[in-house]
Amino acid sequence: MFSSYVLVLLILILTLKHYTLYLYLCCKNYPLLMATWKVAPALAAGCTAVLKPSELASVTCLELADICKEVGLPSGVLNIVTRLGPDAGAPLSAHPDVYKVAFTGSFETGKKIMASAAPMVKPVTLELGGKSPIVVFDDVDIDKAVEWTLFGCFWTNGQICSATSRLLIH
Repeated sequence: MFSSYVLVLLILILTLKHYTLYLYLCCKNYPLLMATWKVAPALAAGCTAVLKPSELASVTCLELADICKEVGLPSGVLNIVTRLGPDAGAPLSAHPDVYKVAFTGSFETGKKIMASAAPMVKPVTLELGGKSPIVVFDDVDIDKAVEWTLFGCFWTNGQICSATSRLLIH
């Protein structure tokens, strides 16, 4: 029986298989985790990938490139571009050879990426900002609900899209 992670990976591979060049613009929090979540399915589907990490957190993505080289990934299959967003992300998003763009980050930057990809009607996946609610029903242990709400909201100083920053109480 497949785990849910394997099933999601298979779905992503089948979805991405017809794109030849895939661009992922990575956020500053959890750069390695987010990069591998986005780049691994593209590589598994046989796509060439360009990863543009945040200029504030590029080192782990550069290490990922070194690891890929060590294990024999052919040169040019995974490409890391480390420059400021306007200098690298914007031109890459608009480039005619990029067939799919994915971005995790701010709403404002997401709008710019969508606009730059729109003239070619290329597929864009955006994960922007986040106001993740936590729902508390009337049969809950209120002390545990408070504990987990605070943990979810302030874990990583709130710099996570799934921070429980909204509370919906029965």
